[in-house]
Amino acid sequence: MPSAILARIRDGDPDFWRTATRSAPLVVQGVLAAVIGIGWLWLSGGPLSYGTAFRNLGAAALIVPPAAALLVGLVLLRAESPRRRGVGLAVCGSAVVVFISGLFYMLIFLPWFENA
Repeated sequence: MPSAILARIRDGDPDFWRTATRSAPLVVQGVLAAVIGIGWLWLSGGPLSYGTAFRNLGAAALIVPPAAALLVGLVLLRAESPRRRGVGLAVCGSAVVVFISGLFYMLIFLPWFENA
């Protein structure tokens, strides 16, 4: 199955790449807003924050939204429409970018938050 999706990405027509390129800046903002929103809810006194370490909650807030976005993107990549496949590629790419940048952010700033 991954080879079929990769083949569809490689053989994408100009409409596919145009849609992926134009929708990526908008989609990455949505995925980043989901990460910030879930992190804010979980870390500001939500049901899971009582007695749980900051590190675990930060990791959960970082992993859940990009994983959900990756699943949505993979479903869209299997569509027949080139525009839907383009949006699916933008969603998958945004999920990866948000996860990697959030991981670096946590690795840099998490020790400061835990020592305070």
